[in-house]
Amino acid sequence: MVKMMLFEDNTSVGLHFLFKFSISILAVETALTASTAYPKTSKLLPCWKRLVISCCAEYPILLQDVARLLSKLMRLHFTHICLQFDWMDGQREHVLANRLAFSLKNLMWILVTTSLTNPGWLGAYTWHVTLVTVAMFMVIWNAAQYYSEEKEAEDNVARLPPLDIDIDSNGAQPFVVLSFQRSGSNLLCGRLHNHQQIVMHNEIWNKAKIWTYDDFKADSSWEWDIFRRDTNPAAFLAEIFSRIPSSKAHAKAVGFKLFPEHFTSANGPVLRQLLADSRVKKIILERKDVLQLYVSKLRADKTGGYLSEKLDGISVHVDPASFQAFVEYHHQCFEFLHAFLQSQQVHYVTYEEIAHHSTADDSVNAILRFLGVHDMQTPRALDATTKQSTRPIVEGITNYPQLRTAFHLHPKLGKWIN
Repeated sequence: MVKMMLFEDNTSVGLHFLFKFSISILAVETALTASTAYPKTSKLLPCWKRLVISCCAEYPILLQDVARLLSKLMRLHFTHICLQFDWMDGQREHVLANRLAFSLKNLMWILVTTSLTNPGWLGAYTWHVTLVTVAMFMVIWNAAQYYSEEKEAEDNVARLPPLDIDIDSNGAQPFVVLSFQRSGSNLLCGRLHNHQQIVMHNEIWNKAKIWTYDDFKADSSWEWDIFRRDTNPAAFLAEIFSRIPSSKAHAKAVGFKLFPEHFTSANGPVLRQLLADSRVKKIILERKDVLQLYVSKLRADKTGGYLSEKLDGISVHVDPASFQAFVEYHHQCFEFLHAFLQSQQVHYVTYEEIAHHSTADDSVNAILRFLGVHDMQTPRALDATTKQSTRPIVEGITNYPQLRTAFHLHPKLGKWIN
């Protein structure tokens, strides 16, 4: 009987210690993750929402770790219990940083558990001090890192010299459409081109060809090709903004479109100056349904059809990891534009607005007023511009169930993956 009572007491003590140890792990992980995740949450959200998101960020990862641990125990893979799953294994710098972080967390777990089991004054406050110290260290570290990155970006922008070209000598307002491929830029640019007071070029910075709606090749004075353009991009930009075709002699606005990849090309420095030039009005066109955008891009890349081809019969496989990387890249690009252009003349419009028949004309008219041209007659779309797919997205992706499993709880993509 005595042995049984001792056994029960020891079991109770062990379970109590295990419970405290679990609480300490949860507390440390939440503090570390929250302090790291908070600066990375959207600044457009209220502070309390950012704090809740930051505190909850670790729980899915913890659940995954618990599931892996149970799986190893059920399969009797005891030698794998101490092996941490990490898809980035093999990258020396990451592994070293990961081991240091893992050691720090282990130390925090031990300190917190020890303080929880100590009934004295030290035990009552040590774990508070530990968590606060770690959290403050992480907050200061992340704040310093982000401040350094933002300061470097601001310094780089401040060092950008203004465009040394006369971009409004003809009296026409220069502008640029900033967007992603497959976001409705052909639809929007085609409608603007059909306005008699707008000279609308297309993807003039394409690496393979200077795409424009006006056939400048018929003009004997036009001497530009991609090689000369890339040799002297500033002069090419001045030519684009100053040249008015005879068919639009009374044009009041001249513009073209830009994609993120254009800024990473050899012409990037000039285009970044253009982005910083407040004389140039900016139209930001965003497609909110990023899954549709990504699938459309995969179809177009697969077939080479970017404008008028119907792609309903083309199904694609969407790799979850690649799609996740694209979503983050897409978000970062627009977040940068919103922050960088906040003091300039900017008009925001979405693909969903210009593509839907009930809002398309009003959206285009708003852009016309922004550019300073008359909106008495709304221009129609080009005949060559057609909606390339009307199939439900679920029918166009071969591994849609896999995507739904991966992203149906995603805060941004969940509403597009049902």
